[in-house]
Amino acid sequence: MTTQKEVCERCGKPIPQRTDPRGRQARFCSGACRAAASRERRRRQHQEELAQAHEQATLKLRTPREEVADAARVIGEMTRDLRTGREFYVSDEHQELVLAVREFAELMENNARRSAAPAGLNRAARRAKKKRRH
Repeated sequence: MTTQKEVCERCGKPIPQRTDPRGRQARFCSGACRAAASRERRRRQHQEELAQAHEQATLKLRTPREEVADAARVIGEMTRDLRTGREFYVSDEHQELVLAVREFAELMENNARRSAAPAGLNRAARRAKKKRRH
């Protein structure tokens, strides 16, 4: 005869012996303990899923246009001294990097200016603009 666990996993009471030793070993003393343990496992699983969903929902969603504008601003701040023509020592090994950053900053600024959406016109302004053309 196989040995069974002595106590219930949920409440700690002794598990009654079964008459038929075949099958899985009992983990719980009663159907009520089995159901309560199942509910607890599901609740714990749902709490983890809810926490992950909450983390995803609280992430700030940004458009590529906003990302480009921010990157251009940061690179611009980093290269402010380069654009003003300020002289400072740059080692030979870093010279190529400085040039690449300068080119990247100019490219990002141009892209940010190009991608900035023009201000929308209301109906009256559109009509006035149309009349000026004719």
